[in-house]
Amino acid sequence: MCYPILAGLRDIESAGGSQTQLILIAKELVVQGWKVSFLVGDYGQDQKYEIIGNFEVYKVFTILKKQKLFQFVNNFLQLRKILHKINPQICFTRGETGFLWPIANVCESAGIKTVYSSAHITDFMRNHFINGRSIINRKLYESSICRVDRIIAQSKDQQKLLKDGFNRESNVIYNSRYVPNQSANSDQSDFFIYVGSIKKIKQPEVFIELAKSLPHLRFVMIGGSYEKDRS
Repeated sequence: MCYPILAGLRDIESAGGSQTQLILIAKELVVQGWKVSFLVGDYGQDQKYEIIGNFEVYKVFTILKKQKLFQFVNNFLQLRKILHKINPQICFTRGETGFLWPIANVCESAGIKTVYSSAHITDFMRNHFINGRSIINRKLYESSICRVDRIIAQSKDQQKLLKDGFNRESNVIYNSRYVPNQSANSDQSDFFIYVGSIKKIKQPEVFIELAKSLPHLRFVMIGGSYEKDRS
């Protein structure tokens, strides 16, 4: 899901905070001297390999909400081929997707360390089935949680869920954000902002209620609807 943000695409269904976090981490790793490659989905880009900024970008995955068996196998084979080619020290992935199982398996067989980071709290809820995902996909995902080398949680609540549900330890790393250089005497008005998709799990109603309770302050909401609410 990182490709649309890397390439500056606009007409996409969903790409946001999780992908932005990956790119922010990747940029910092480059600053610290690491070589970073992205393995991304097929969004209609012509090139199977390209360089965007400081990153090597490989088109690997077919993006489908419900993958057929041959597509699942093809993703697995393509992933194995590319990982053997670039031979990374660490494979970092984020969020509950259909790709964690092949990533965990390929990396384990190749001796590549894996780091998995949650995208939101449902990632660590046992038997939580997202709309449009099969039971098999969820079970494969949950088995992969037990096989990755390191896990990052976004909060203490997520850390506890992971420990209770999977008996796995984790490190808590809160979401980061880019802070541009800006004068302390900026004449910009102060306001509170919500940026995100408008869906149940994001609890946009909390932001709205907060705005109602503080009518003397300015609140700005930026986001769009989501066809299938992830609840």
